[in-house]
Amino acid sequence: MAEDRVVEQRAAPLLGEPRPVQYPDSDGLQMAEDDEHWEAIMSIRMPLQQLFRGCADTYVVGDLLLYYRKNDRRRSVAPDVMVVKGVDPGPRRSYLLWEEGRPPDFVVEVHSPDSRDYDRGEKRELYARLGVREYFVFDPLYEEEGRAGDLRGYRLWGGRLVELDARGELRSDELELSLRAEGKRVRVRDLRTGQDLPWFDEEAEARQAAEARVADLEALLRDANALPRKPVGQ
Repeated sequence: MAEDRVVEQRAAPLLGEPRPVQYPDSDGLQMAEDDEHWEAIMSIRMPLQQLFRGCADTYVVGDLLLYYRKNDRRRSVAPDVMVVKGVDPGPRRSYLLWEEGRPPDFVVEVHSPDSRDYDRGEKRELYARLGVREYFVFDPLYEEEGRAGDLRGYRLWGGRLVELDARGELRSDELELSLRAEGKRVRVRDLRTGQDLPWFDEEAEARQAAEARVADLEALLRDANALPRKPVGQ
């Protein structure tokens, strides 16, 4: 188990003063149980981080401990992906809800084989109590009638996270995005531009292709400059 690290520190208390509660920034658990789980999480998290990079008031993170009851270090949850609007996007060691003053607007959980019922039941109820406005759950191991991947969405209504009727492509009103299952990953579309956001491996392939095109152009220019030039006036 990873060693807990302290995220809240101050000078030692005076004699008789209550010792401050310390909120670890790790629960000692591995983020993803297998490659498919990890890739499914990153297919959502990294496009969102790229999309909101440079935005002054939107925080995108994953697998960060969110503490929701002051002075109780047992009351925490670590969403696979969460987005909070209206807060500083700078890095944190953990998210203390009573200090931040805002719950996540958007949360995604990717099921592991033993978490499906918990994610759709007890954890969904917890997020509703915290005020999470949109909640999506994805099962990358789902297979039925030749279709892989099961994506479901919920929106806060009357204090409950109510399941969206839509299937296939699900809309996030909070982020102006849509999400759809593509095999064992999730594809995110920016509804403002109509463009799909690239996955991490697609972005790397596109960068390599661009670098190769630049290298080819530079080689052509070198070859052209190496050709003998006809003297002026001839």
